[in-house]
Amino acid sequence: AQLTATSLLHGTIRDTNGAVLPAITVELFGYVDDGNGGQVWRSLATTFTNDQGRYAFPGLENGVFRLYVYDPQTPQRYLAEYYDNAGTFEGATDIVMTEATLERVIDFELANKGEIHGRVMAESGQPLATILVKAYIPDPQNPEFWLAVASALTDQEGNYQIVGLEPNTYRVGFEEYEQPFRYVPEFYNNVLALAEAQAIVVAAGQRVTAIDAALATASQIRGRVTAADGSALSGQHVEVYEPFTNPQGVEAWVLKAVGTTDNDGYYVAPVAPGRYRVGVTTAMGYVPEFYDSADRVEVATDMLVAFGQIVDNINIVLDVAGSIQGAVTDEAHLPLQAMRIEALQLVTPTTGIPVWQASRIGFTNSDGTYTIDGLLPGRYRVRFSDGSTPRHYASEYYNDAADFADAQWLEMGRSTIVTGIDAQLGLPNTISGVVTDEAGAPLADAEVQVWRQAPQATGEILYIPEEWARTTADGSYQVTGIDQGNYKVSFKSGELPPRYRQEFYDNVRTLAGGRMLTFTTGMVVAAINAQLS
Repeated sequence: AQLTATSLLHGTIRDTNGAVLPAITVELFGYVDDGNGGQVWRSLATTFTNDQGRYAFPGLENGVFRLYVYDPQTPQRYLAEYYDNAGTFEGATDIVMTEATLERVIDFELANKGEIHGRVMAESGQPLATILVKAYIPDPQNPEFWLAVASALTDQEGNYQIVGLEPNTYRVGFEEYEQPFRYVPEFYNNVLALAEAQAIVVAAGQRVTAIDAALATASQIRGRVTAADGSALSGQHVEVYEPFTNPQGVEAWVLKAVGTTDNDGYYVAPVAPGRYRVGVTTAMGYVPEFYDSADRVEVATDMLVAFGQIVDNINIVLDVAGSIQGAVTDEAHLPLQAMRIEALQLVTPTTGIPVWQASRIGFTNSDGTYTIDGLLPGRYRVRFSDGSTPRHYASEYYNDAADFADAQWLEMGRSTIVTGIDAQLGLPNTISGVVTDEAGAPLADAEVQVWRQAPQATGEILYIPEEWARTTADGSYQVTGIDQGNYKVSFKSGELPPRYRQEFYDNVRTLAGGRMLTFTTGMVVAAINAQLS
């Protein structure tokens, strides 16, 4: 289209009282060629109003346009809109500019966003500062749930104002922002559940006032946390859980409050009236414990707490977690320093399918000894490996097992100390060879991958990619750091897209048909060659 230098789209933006609005964002959209024979709406330019509330888009081509204006501040003071007074892009009015249109004036009058004001006090009448006040709306995806869309903190006099609200129906909640919590959270108007809160309708530009609250003093759960020897455990987080029934009707327990122990092990956890269970699960070096002598929240003892009630003597005694000790040497019985020892625990996640996962790790000292502590009751396997690069020693599992499936289990109880979990590590294995094309010319940068056979408990045989290398300019390669076990080797071209077909040793196309290589320790196997077609 031919540009018309004098074509100008401009205007002034005011509020509903007629005051000009500076620093308002104005975005110009145009209906333009999409490059495929069609047309599409695209954002073309953005500008801001000046101190007189004016904006301008000069030098426009002939075409069809739309305008969007909004307040860039956070929180926004004014309702955004599309020309002409539309809330959505689809509802916007087209602005047609032609050669005959030398100038077009489009003004806007923006309505203020809504506000909710109020005051928060204690039941005694004392103003409460730093209370977090939240405004909620129904979740558009699930109307049974509510989303917090705006918030404010009360000042020293307990006053608050939530600004920047779109026209909508809201519910308002009050809760403490800082610990320790002293008051029971509630919702307007004096209810404990969001689902029971009173609806508050906020129109465009409306200031809703007197949304006040008088918070009740919180009930308390109190007690002491000690070790099994009676010593106080300070700085421990005491977790308070409350029941929650999910949409499937299954009761679960969710964290509601936390108390922290003082230097003498005592804690206070303020709570609202309700049913609770208490535990300590994050004490380093100790086994998680729930009141009363339970290992998980599902079997813990209930506590029913009434308004203003102090439930005392909810004491928890923590057992020291278990540990595994041993030594790592080489085949000459010399101690190995900085070897990595990993304790793998059998756990059952929410899926209900038991899996092995890393629990704790440790490293050997200069004399080859190690200790892994902090182990919870359960079943473990132990892996020994050289963490250096390149590796100087082969990995293995306790007790002298090459594969995880063959590793010996260790049963750990509460405070169990297992000693003598030793390992004697041999040298890793090495393979080498040459990769060429069918004419015998060396292939540089080809990838050589070693695949470890990994039998599964189900009887399935998997192959896990482990060590690998690339060929040099003469087609030669060397793969080091191979642990004991059964392996297959693959070769593939280094180019993208590949010029040569992948194959497996010895001259087959599939992993299943590949020749098995069995390694113990310290083996050097040469002439593992490949000729790629």
